[in-house]
Amino acid sequence: MNPDFAKVLVTSGDDVSVAVQKIILEFGIHVKDDDLVIIKPNLNDFRPHWEGSTTDPKIIEEIIVCLKKQSNPTIVIVESDHAIASADEEFERLGYTELRDKYGVSLVNLTNDLKHTAIVNGFFFEELDIPETLLRATKIISVAKLKTHAQQKITCNMKNFFGLLPMKYKAKHHEYMNEVLADLNVLFKPDLCIIDGNYGMEGFGPSDGQTKKVGLLIAGTNAVSTDAVAAKIMGFNPKRVPTLRFAAKMGLGRISDIEVISDINLKDVNKFDFIPMYAYWIYRFSFALARINNNISKSVSNLSKFISQFSIGLITLIQGFHVTGEMGVLLRKHAIMYGKGLILRYFTVMRIHLMRL
Repeated sequence: MNPDFAKVLVTSGDDVSVAVQKIILEFGIHVKDDDLVIIKPNLNDFRPHWEGSTTDPKIIEEIIVCLKKQSNPTIVIVESDHAIASADEEFERLGYTELRDKYGVSLVNLTNDLKHTAIVNGFFFEELDIPETLLRATKIISVAKLKTHAQQKITCNMKNFFGLLPMKYKAKHHEYMNEVLADLNVLFKPDLCIIDGNYGMEGFGPSDGQTKKVGLLIAGTNAVSTDAVAAKIMGFNPKRVPTLRFAAKMGLGRISDIEVISDINLKDVNKFDFIPMYAYWIYRFSFALARINNNISKSVSNLSKFISQFSIGLITLIQGFHVTGEMGVLLRKHAIMYGKGLILRYFTVMRIHLMRL
């Protein structure tokens, strides 16, 4: 097990250069010439970092400088399109094209990247179209933002990886955010997690809240533990943050018993304002209803498919063969093989569900 699995550093962000160097040194981040390093900032909005919405490009710049002092790795800054803008527009608007031109790093819009379909059998995704750049990565660094989230309470490193999904419109996954983020953090396990808390956002985050000057950076090597510390600093109980509670239950990281190293007094940090709790619970209730509706629809669809396939199998067993336009000629032995496979699949799926309880 990584010895830094449950160690989190909180440091002043007044001097970004000093803070990033301290983080890199503390967690022993080393790169080689043949590494392909992915850096994922939070560029989910058009508002700049000093308004608390997106990652400060100065932090990204200092990470690039530190890595290039060690060797000459390939460094790629990635983001995907979102509902209100493309990643390319955000790169241009928020200062990332200047980093590309100054340091020779690459900017990749994951929405436009070549994709490969992978069988993942995850908590939510059975298969997923994965951008080739992510598949080639040897190291991944997440640089999230310290913000409230009206639907999830917080948005930090785990939620930052939502932007690794290459599709433009991602809202269809909101009611399954716990499972989706767990899948993404398993598939693309970060080597370093940083939260930009120089300027955060409180209230109706992650886009329409109020700027909050905090003046700190939070870092670790495990997204769950790093976010748990961030949640406590913001004033939330990590055990009551849905994404963190689910991730901890699935064994993806600790949300308690975390070693926190800090050069500032965290008790002096003012807690973040949040939306009224009744509004938060209305969001959560709507997600619960959506999940119930989706599960019922899926169950009815699966039952219909099962009855159709069962009837074909039964006819084949009775008369010894059956001709279909979709599958051609089926013999009795095919029906027997399919029936055995169906039973095996049922018990395998049940076992997986029981393991997740």
